[in-house]
Amino acid sequence: MVDFQLEGYDEAQYVSVHIPRYFVKNGTKQDKILGLYQLGFKPKDDFWATKDDDGPYIAWWTKRVEFPDDETLYAAAIEWGEKQKLIDCIYKRKQEYPTIEELVVALYDTEDKPAISAKRAAVKAKYPKPE
Repeated sequence: MVDFQLEGYDEAQYVSVHIPRYFVKNGTKQDKILGLYQLGFKPKDDFWATKDDDGPYIAWWTKRVEFPDDETLYAAAIEWGEKQKLIDCIYKRKQEYPTIEELVVALYDTEDKPAISAKRAAVKAKYPKPE
């Protein structure tokens, strides 16, 4: 999960908004927050968000530029979600790939090379890159 730590209306009220990595459902208030984040806007500096019973939403826009339209925000939110899928894939692959020591040994010991190649292929099959 991604933990956005955002301020609410009252600076003393600290709000932590938990957003699952792939939670991009075109048209939600939460997508607007993800879209702003993807477009480079920063919580507290450019916008303030809070949450209520319906979930997180943008409470204040503090940037001195025009607020992006919904279409732009939702497209950016989808792009953010796709990036997170790729980041997760890379992270999971790194956890299971052969170690550098195993790779170095395989460079000099040709008998180990097929096993290393098979292990890498198995990891790639287990965690395919998102389309």
